[in-house]
Amino acid sequence: MVFNFREKWSEINQLYEKYKKKMFLILTLGFVILLYVQIQAGMLYSKQLDDYFSVLYAKEIYPKGEQRIQEILNEVQNISDDQKKLDKIGEWETRDFTEYYWERGYKNNTQFEFTPLDSPINRYFFDSNGKIRAFNSLFGSNKYANDPSWIAYYKTGACGELAYLFANVSNRSGFETRIVGAELRTPIPIPLLDRIPLFDSVGNHAWVEVNINNEWWYFDPDTFGQYYNFGKLTQTNGWFNQTKYYTWHPVSQVGRVFLMKTNENIKDQYPLLSDN
Repeated sequence: MVFNFREKWSEINQLYEKYKKKMFLILTLGFVILLYVQIQAGMLYSKQLDDYFSVLYAKEIYPKGEQRIQEILNEVQNISDDQKKLDKIGEWETRDFTEYYWERGYKNNTQFEFTPLDSPINRYFFDSNGKIRAFNSLFGSNKYANDPSWIAYYKTGACGELAYLFANVSNRSGFETRIVGAELRTPIPIPLLDRIPLFDSVGNHAWVEVNINNEWWYFDPDTFGQYYNFGKLTQTNGWFNQTKYYTWHPVSQVGRVFLMKTNENIKDQYPLLSDN
């Protein structure tokens, strides 16, 4: 009997055409089930991390974080000059702060990463130095995210953590403060290396406004930290000035400028970020 390859191949194709929809449905269902199992396992572990950090927060993170905050409050209490006081707070905050872009950009630490402890839930990350970052994710908020005591204890994160800690300490040292966010539409103009994507979609940045003589001035802790730690001045008009002089992001990159607490759009107070 002679084997007819073309005939057998035709039979295989016929079987494939007959069952391909069923195969696709089976594979899709399998993927969904696997994803569901992974998410449920991640949520369970994330809850266990909540329980663990709840104990650690009460016993160590909060007391030591508050102790560090109190130390800088004591240090600046007799400084009368507003900018010197704010700069001193900025020095304290950024001196040993581990910031993602600083590590990979300025320190050339290309191995630095934030790795999720509870993937794929991603509410807790540890960095390459062993510090823990609490994060609000798509799967739920984290009560320790942007918590000043947590940030003062671990000293890791990005512009958001810098803004929340700076605002808290400045407020407790006598300033009225509020946190500002910006939605960015195009690549962030700071050193980004190999595995850091250039964002084509919306990104974000955060800084602080401080009430100086009944006028809101910006203080950008991220900009300050880059200058204080690396001698890089990424903003033409510095890290502390009237809001009308804020220039770090080009107009083409900025979508919206808003108050974090109320979501109020205040882009009109930043004319150099507006194309109107």
